[in-house]
Amino acid sequence: MSNSIRTYCTFQAKDNKSSKIIEYRIQDLPDDRFDEAIDLLCVHFLPDEPMTLCRNLHGNENDKKEICKLLMEIMKQGLSIVCFRNDGGDDVIVGVNLLTVKCRDEVKSCFEHQGLNDICEALTYTFNQADIFNRYNIDKYLGSFCLVVNRSYRNCGIAKEILKSRRFVMQKLGLDVTATAFSGPGSQKAAEGAGYEDIYSISYEDLKKISPNFDFINKMSNVFKIKVLKL
Repeated sequence: MSNSIRTYCTFQAKDNKSSKIIEYRIQDLPDDRFDEAIDLLCVHFLPDEPMTLCRNLHGNENDKKEICKLLMEIMKQGLSIVCFRNDGGDDVIVGVNLLTVKCRDEVKSCFEHQGLNDICEALTYTFNQADIFNRYNIDKYLGSFCLVVNRSYRNCGIAKEILKSRRFVMQKLGLDVTATAFSGPGSQKAAEGAGYEDIYSISYEDLKKISPNFDFINKMSNVFKIKVLKL
């Protein structure tokens, strides 16, 4: 993969530490940065994302090992994108979006640990309700497992630019639709700014009524949403 790295865009945004406007770039995630990307996800995603926080995935070493194995498998598909600072200094990973192609009649994954299973079961239920394949009459779409921005770089519009850059991956793959679950207000706002539209939403209170295993009521977000971007 490292011989075919594509840079999809560059953009300017604030650096929170200095308040200066600096340049960032979004590109394919190189395979020699996989471990760094996983570290970023473990430190800045698992403790902050409402559903993983509710299941304490960041505090349970067995769950963390299993989810890290899953993240590595997704990254090895070669579709994930990363945002770097592009200001002549060290290539610091600012954000990552793990991407995968979702197919009709895909076999559901099962995991050893209950916390991760609960999340995947809830995602399966909500995506079945959204009915993306039939809604758009497609057999494949570009999906996502995680979107994370380093806390030091949040509120600078970086998540929005990463989400916008999925268009380039879709074009490369010949796909017309990308769809993702957005569980918190920060990612939901970024998706709206990037042109994604709601196709399904449910409050966490109502999600819990579907199954006791779907109890993800949290203090950060009241609503779970699935959003779509079409080319």
